[in-house]
Amino acid sequence: GIRDRDVTGVQTCAFRSLSLPLVYKIIWILVNITSTIPIGVSAVYWTAIYDGAGPRTCENVLNFFLHASNSVLALVDGFIIAIPIRITHMVFPFLTGLAYVLFT
Repeated sequence: GIRDRDVTGVQTCAFRSLSLPLVYKIIWILVNITSTIPIGVSAVYWTAIYDGAGPRTCENVLNFFLHASNSVLALVDGFIIAIPIRITHMVFPFLTGLAYVLFT
């Protein structure tokens, strides 16, 4: 890299290329998709599909574990990983959801 000085006069190392390798870009896209899709699925399920009527059965417990715990785990994973998620990255989960809706 090239040695440079920042505003405070401290010597820093400026790299010639700040581009990520392709494998890191693919991982970043997949993390953005897998960390947001469960939250969207849960939101759609609990607002549009689940009616809450009827007795408490094993099916209700299964619905909770399939649709609520998945989102909780996705949120916990999002807090643990060190990959930043920006608002512009929402295009990838949106396109994934759009492809799902179009092809099912």
